[in-house]
Amino acid sequence: MTVAAARGRSTRGWTTQEGTVTTLKIVAVGAAAGVLANVTGYLITGRLFHPYQAKTPSTWRRSESWTHYQYAMAIRIAACIAIALVYVAVHDLAPGIGTSAPVRGTAFALILWAVTVVSGR
Repeated sequence: MTVAAARGRSTRGWTTQEGTVTTLKIVAVGAAAGVLANVTGYLITGRLFHPYQAKTPSTWRRSESWTHYQYAMAIRIAACIAIALVYVAVHDLAPGIGTSAPVRGTAFALILWAVTVVSGR
């Protein structure tokens, strides 16, 4: 056992309690982003386009229900939490991208977008 582990510290220099608090903060930020994504999706789809969807119901899914919407909301929140965890995990791997948070966040978003576009083909 290392000295750091014997003193209740992880190898990254955080105490176990600090690591737990940091993880909870990341999960909270991801959950907040998930809620924001759900609200944005509702405003765009539910308010902006729903009147047009209601005019042509046969072109849309027939089995929509509140349960399906709840599953979709849970999946969006889980996806946002996963993205936040991945961001923190790879954040130290590319220190040359930039020093400010907006630059790093934008670079990470562009990388995610590129992966999505390439994997969709």
